[in-house]
Amino acid sequence: MFAMPKVTKSPFRSSLHANRSCRACDGCKVRKVKCDLATPKCSSCVAVDINCTFTAPVRKRGPRPTRFPAPCDPGATINGELSYGARLTEDHAAVSVPDAPNQSPGSGPGLDILPTPPAIASTQDFESDIAAIGKALLCGLGSPDNVDLLEEIMAGCSAAFFDKFYALDPLVHRRAFDMHCRQICQTLRQHLLQGASLPTPLPAAMSVTPIDLAVVTAVCAKTLLMSPSENPTSDPQWREPMFQASRKALAAYSEVELENPTSGSIVARYIQTGYLHHIGKRNQSWLILGEAMRFAEVLNLHQKQAYEGDLDPWQRELRSRLFWILYTADRSAGCIMRRVSSFCVNEAHEIDVPFPDESFDCAHSRESNGDPTELVSLSPIVGFNLNSRLWRQADLLFRELQYLRHRCTVGNMKLEGQDYARIRQLHVAFETCLDSAPAAFQLPAVPLNTGSPHGGLPSGMIAVQSANIHVSFQCVRMRGLYAMAELCQASGLNYPWGMVDISLTKIDLARQMIQVVNSVSIESIKANGESCAEKIRLTGAALLDVINGDSDPALIARAEAHLATVIHILTSLNSKAVDAVTLEKAP
Repeated sequence: MFAMPKVTKSPFRSSLHANRSCRACDGCKVRKVKCDLATPKCSSCVAVDINCTFTAPVRKRGPRPTRFPAPCDPGATINGELSYGARLTEDHAAVSVPDAPNQSPGSGPGLDILPTPPAIASTQDFESDIAAIGKALLCGLGSPDNVDLLEEIMAGCSAAFFDKFYALDPLVHRRAFDMHCRQICQTLRQHLLQGASLPTPLPAAMSVTPIDLAVVTAVCAKTLLMSPSENPTSDPQWREPMFQASRKALAAYSEVELENPTSGSIVARYIQTGYLHHIGKRNQSWLILGEAMRFAEVLNLHQKQAYEGDLDPWQRELRSRLFWILYTADRSAGCIMRRVSSFCVNEAHEIDVPFPDESFDCAHSRESNGDPTELVSLSPIVGFNLNSRLWRQADLLFRELQYLRHRCTVGNMKLEGQDYARIRQLHVAFETCLDSAPAAFQLPAVPLNTGSPHGGLPSGMIAVQSANIHVSFQCVRMRGLYAMAELCQASGLNYPWGMVDISLTKIDLARQMIQVVNSVSIESIKANGESCAEKIRLTGAALLDVINGDSDPALIARAEAHLATVIHILTSLNSKAVDAVTLEKAP
């Protein structure tokens, strides 16, 4: 007999976590990387600065039942934090990549956001899940039996979303969205009244799934958060229960979607990431955005063949919008937060995914109105595509600058004439990418509340899109200045990027950003949320660089004057980004 060595348990890990090498923390599971189980944080979580937790239960064989807290149970409120990310990503290895893109025939254009897989789950099971989540949602809203309140909130959110925010997130079809809202409320009434007769029953083909509930409640949560304070539907007590209901709905559907990911599950995640980002939870937002990107790769949204075949017209259009909105979000996060791009699609080749159809919404609007002769001159997708093309051109420029800088620092190579020509070509393409934009998107911007002068497109939608496009353009110009200066430093060149020239250019770009903000409206910037404010914050950070790094009193005085204006703008936006600038400014 020999003495077994004594094992001391870590105060930060249970023996289960310490002894099973197949285990991984929640963050590593989400990112699909190997976890070294270091304490108190694994190296992967330290690298991205997130909490290192083990909330996912040990997976047992056999199906896992879906469990929900009893309605109004004080020990299990809907506002409590869920282990949604861990549970959802626990079985990523089980995701089957289809040989061909998933096909989802619908009953009509734009009527189905998500088809029900009949071989996996029944409508009755879905209704039971939706009822359980819905009852907990009613408790979170403070009215356990008031379905009319929920229906009123959803109707108000639908009106606000499709009036202002749809152009930023054009991922839901209005007829389907409103129909799903009605069906969710009808299901709740049926369960609360125990089968009492209901007015105006909906067709059986329009039964909703937990994914539909996740999309609806995510849209409502984000709209309640982003709506102006004077909007009566913007009660801050309602948005968090809506968001938690969306997360619960996805968790209820996780077993199905891991085997059969759909566009709807990506839509729900993307809108959830926007909500989290706007309330300041950037790391959680980034992790859930990564899940959406992986599902997009499973559906092959980065390949042209994913849009071929017998797809419903709305599903084909939705896939194109999903790809470009995820691509833009990934590149925007890389620019704002200096994240490494994680949506690695078609790195070595030109992206051949088609841009969304700018006539789709207009054509379906004419169909729904029954007037084929109605002319709509401007689609909300025009601004969406302008923003996508802007970030596409910015990405091409940044990648070229990054490649050349790597070649100079690692390969110890010098820039050649063809390198300068390529930089100039990409830089000019980016600087002129908005020149051909319609007049509605040129500065000075359309006021936020001036009716619908552009072919029926609400002015609020144009104003919000214009603010996003022009603020993003100035943000990328500032980031491009830094990238070019880094390249010149790596290659040993100074002209034309001497210290004084760089300081002057930073101040000039900051002045142009201030002019953009003055040209648009504060409300239209608020409607874009925290991400737009963070782009303006980069201007303040550049001015701080001049103040702290330049020795010329005249340049410092000019930078300080512009910085005071930028801080005032961020304060007017009630933005969390103002804290970062003021803290850096403090002595």
